[in-house]
Amino acid sequence: MFQVITIFGFDEPWWFFDDWKTHIQETVEFDSMDNAVLFFEKQADIFTAKFSHQKSKRQFLTAFWDDKQLDYCADCGDDLQLYQGLMIVKDGKEIAPVKES
Repeated sequence: MFQVITIFGFDEPWWFFDDWKTHIQETVEFDSMDNAVLFFEKQADIFTAKFSHQKSKRQFLTAFWDDKQLDYCADCGDDLQLYQGLMIVKDGKEIAPVKES
């Protein structure tokens, strides 16, 4: 199964820190990668219209943000940027990057 996942927090989606799953806002499952990609692209279009910045790292891992969307980080004692993340994973794990020839 493929999942299109949206996360929200201090970390961009490509970090996959141990607690990344605690930041999941929504998970939508698909039987095929093609259908997951179609949904991912639609969600990316929505987020692109909503947020002023975006950055992708590796395939199907994209962060969206606005400069003024900050929150206090108790561990670091400062305000940090918040990111809306969008990703495609397979069975809850990162998909290996596709190598281009």
